[in-house]
Amino acid sequence: MPDAISELEAERKINPLNGTLYDRLGDAYLRNGKYEEAQQLNALYCLNQRHGPYILLGETFLQLNEPIQALHYLDHAAKMDPSNYLTHNLLGQAYKATARRQRPSASFRWLWTCSTTTTAACGK
Repeated sequence: MPDAISELEAERKINPLNGTLYDRLGDAYLRNGKYEEAQQLNALYCLNQRHGPYILLGETFLQLNEPIQALHYLDHAAKMDPSNYLTHNLLGQAYKATARRQRPSASFRWLWTCSTTTTAACGK
């Protein structure tokens, strides 16, 4: 995986406007436990109107055991794309980590509904 990071960083120098590159690079940092790098990269990329960096930042803060900070980014990601199941899963983990158990049930209910039906509210 360190090879992937160096390849993606080289690609970023060549094509810094490639949006999907930031998603992949942030994920590579996260999977390698390089949380500070993932946080910095995704914070820069959040200036864009995509939800991916917010999800990755939320997951990064969960890995750093900072669930309240994670909630900030994951709530924003859920507002940007309410049909993303990963966001709702991570929100549930963050709320569980903060011992707030009322709100995850709403996210998990939404996730269950969208996984078992095809409704417009789920983006299907």
